[in-house]
Amino acid sequence: MYKAVLIGCGKIGYSFDKKNGTKSKLTHYGLINSHTKFQLEAIADTDESIIKHISKIHGIRVYNNHIELLQNHDPDVIIISTPDHTHYAIAMDVLDYKPRFVFIEKPLADSLDKIKEIEKAYNHKGIPIMVNFSRRFFEPFISWKKMILNNRLNIKQ
Repeated sequence: MYKAVLIGCGKIGYSFDKKNGTKSKLTHYGLINSHTKFQLEAIADTDESIIKHISKIHGIRVYNNHIELLQNHDPDVIIISTPDHTHYAIAMDVLDYKPRFVFIEKPLADSLDKIKEIEKAYNHKGIPIMVNFSRRFFEPFISWKKMILNNRLNIKQ
Protein backbone atom coordinates (compact mmCIF):
# COMPACT_ATOMS: atom_id res chain seq x y z
CA MET A 1 0.00 0.00 0.00
CA TYR A 2 1.27 3.46 -0.93
CA LYS A 3 1.14 6.23 1.66
CA ALA A 4 -0.23 9.45 0.17
CA VAL A 5 -0.68 13.03 1.35
CA LEU A 6 -2.72 15.79 -0.20
CA ILE A 7 -1.58 19.40 -0.19
CA GLY A 8 -4.50 21.66 -1.11
CA CYS A 9 -8.16 20.83 -0.57
CA GLY A 10 -9.89 23.34 -2.84
CA LYS A 11 -12.10 22.37 -5.76
CA ILE A 12 -10.14 19.51 -7.32
CA GLY A 13 -8.43 18.62 -4.05
CA TYR A 14 -11.60 18.03 -2.00
CA SER A 15 -14.42 20.54 -2.39
CA PHE A 16 -16.04 19.31 -5.63
CA ASP A 17 -17.10 16.09 -3.88
CA LYS A 18 -18.23 17.95 -0.76
CA LYS A 19 -20.18 20.54 -2.73
CA ASN A 20 -21.84 18.12 -5.14
CA GLY A 21 -22.62 15.49 -2.52
CA THR A 22 -21.99 12.92 -5.21
CA LYS A 23 -21.07 9.31 -4.80
CA SER A 24 -18.73 9.57 -7.80
CA LYS A 25 -15.20 10.61 -7.04
CA LEU A 26 -14.31 13.91 -8.70
CA THR A 27 -11.44 14.94 -6.42
CA HIS A 28 -7.99 13.77 -5.47
CA TYR A 29 -9.24 13.21 -1.92
CA GLY A 30 -12.13 11.03 -3.08
CA LEU A 31 -10.09 9.01 -5.54
CA ILE A 32 -7.20 8.33 -3.17
CA ASN A 33 -9.57 7.33 -0.37
CA SER A 34 -11.49 4.94 -2.62
CA HIS A 35 -8.42 3.20 -4.06
CA THR A 36 -7.29 -0.05 -2.44
CA LYS A 37 -3.59 0.55 -3.14
CA PHE A 38 -3.40 3.93 -1.39
CA GLN A 39 -3.71 5.12 2.19
CA LEU A 40 -4.37 8.85 2.55
CA GLU A 41 -2.43 9.71 5.68
CA ALA A 42 -2.91 13.47 5.94
CA ILE A 43 -3.92 16.68 4.22
CA ALA A 44 -2.71 20.26 4.37
CA ASP A 45 -4.65 23.38 3.53
CA THR A 46 -4.50 27.00 4.64
CA ASP A 47 -8.31 27.25 4.93
CA GLU A 48 -9.12 26.49 8.57
CA SER A 49 -12.77 25.70 7.82
CA ILE A 50 -11.79 23.00 5.30
CA ILE A 51 -9.26 21.32 7.57
CA LYS A 52 -11.65 21.41 10.53
CA HIS A 53 -14.39 19.89 8.37
CA ILE A 54 -12.11 17.13 7.06
CA SER A 55 -10.79 16.37 10.53
CA LYS A 56 -14.27 16.21 12.03
CA ILE A 57 -16.04 14.33 9.23
CA HIS A 58 -13.25 12.06 8.02
CA GLY A 59 -10.97 11.79 11.05
CA ILE A 60 -7.82 12.28 9.03
CA ARG A 61 -4.69 14.14 10.19
CA VAL A 62 -4.79 17.77 9.06
CA TYR A 63 -2.22 20.54 8.88
CA ASN A 64 -2.43 24.21 7.98
CA ASN A 65 0.86 24.14 6.04
CA HIS A 66 2.63 21.62 3.86
CA ILE A 67 6.00 21.79 5.62
CA GLU A 68 4.53 20.63 8.93
CA LEU A 69 2.70 17.82 7.12
CA LEU A 70 5.89 16.68 5.38
CA GLN A 71 7.89 16.83 8.61
CA ASN A 72 5.41 14.49 10.29
CA HIS A 73 4.83 11.98 7.49
CA ASP A 74 6.94 10.00 5.07
CA PRO A 75 4.66 9.73 2.03
CA ASP A 76 5.28 7.69 -1.08
CA VAL A 77 2.96 9.94 -3.09
CA ILE A 78 2.42 13.67 -2.74
CA ILE A 79 -0.49 15.36 -4.49
CA ILE A 80 -0.26 19.12 -4.89
CA SER A 81 -3.58 20.81 -5.71
CA THR A 82 -3.02 24.29 -4.34
CA PRO A 83 -3.55 27.66 -6.08
CA ASP A 84 -1.47 28.02 -9.25
CA HIS A 85 0.91 30.64 -7.91
CA THR A 86 2.04 28.27 -5.10
CA HIS A 87 2.96 25.26 -7.26
CA TYR A 88 6.60 26.15 -7.86
CA ALA A 89 7.51 26.78 -4.22
CA ILE A 90 5.70 23.69 -2.94
CA ALA A 91 7.16 21.48 -5.68
CA MET A 92 10.63 22.64 -4.71
CA ASP A 93 9.94 22.14 -0.96
CA VAL A 94 8.74 18.60 -1.60
CA LEU A 95 12.13 17.57 -3.02
CA ASP A 96 13.68 17.53 0.46
CA TYR A 97 11.28 14.76 1.55
CA LYS A 98 12.14 12.33 -1.28
CA PRO A 99 8.69 10.98 -2.22
CA ARG A 100 8.41 8.17 -4.76
CA PHE A 101 6.05 10.21 -6.94
CA VAL A 102 4.60 13.74 -7.12
CA PHE A 103 1.31 14.55 -8.83
CA ILE A 104 0.68 18.26 -9.32
CA GLU A 105 -2.16 20.25 -10.79
CA LYS A 106 -1.54 22.47 -13.77
CA PRO A 107 0.28 24.71 -14.32
CA LEU A 108 3.54 23.30 -13.03
CA ALA A 109 4.89 26.86 -12.64
CA ASP A 110 4.31 30.36 -13.95
CA SER A 111 7.37 30.61 -16.18
CA LEU A 112 9.38 28.39 -18.47
CA ASP A 113 12.51 29.03 -16.39
CA LYS A 114 10.80 27.73 -13.24
CA ILE A 115 9.45 24.71 -15.12
CA LYS A 116 12.97 23.88 -16.33
CA GLU A 117 14.31 24.31 -12.80
CA ILE A 118 11.70 21.91 -11.40
CA GLU A 119 12.37 19.40 -14.18
CA LYS A 120 16.13 19.53 -13.59
CA ALA A 121 15.78 19.18 -9.79
CA TYR A 122 13.34 16.27 -10.01
CA ASN A 123 15.45 14.48 -12.61
CA HIS A 124 18.55 14.98 -10.46
CA LYS A 125 16.80 13.41 -7.45
CA GLY A 126 15.14 10.69 -9.56
CA ILE A 127 11.63 11.66 -8.45
CA PRO A 128 8.90 11.27 -11.08
CA ILE A 129 6.51 14.21 -11.34
CA MET A 130 3.27 14.38 -13.34
CA VAL A 131 1.12 17.40 -14.17
CA ASN A 132 -2.66 16.89 -14.30
CA PHE A 133 -4.65 18.50 -17.07
CA SER A 134 -7.95 16.65 -17.14
CA ARG A 135 -11.23 18.52 -17.22
CA ARG A 136 -13.57 15.67 -18.19
CA PHE A 137 -15.56 16.01 -14.95
CA PHE A 138 -16.12 19.76 -15.24
CA GLU A 139 -19.72 20.62 -16.19
CA PRO A 140 -18.98 23.08 -19.03
CA PHE A 141 -16.71 20.51 -20.69
CA ILE A 142 -19.33 17.79 -20.27
CA SER A 143 -21.95 20.06 -21.86
CA TRP A 144 -19.65 21.02 -24.73
CA LYS A 145 -18.85 17.37 -25.39
CA LYS A 146 -22.57 16.53 -25.58
CA MET A 147 -23.14 19.47 -27.92
CA ILE A 148 -20.32 18.33 -30.19
CA LEU A 149 -21.49 14.71 -30.22
CA ASN A 150 -25.07 15.77 -31.00
CA ASN A 151 -24.08 18.35 -33.65
CA ARG A 152 -25.73 21.14 -31.67
CA LEU A 153 -23.03 23.79 -31.87
CA ASN A 154 -24.80 25.65 -34.70
CA ILE A 155 -21.55 26.57 -36.37
CA LYS A 156 -22.11 27.96 -39.85
CA GLN A 157 -19.44 27.13 -42.35
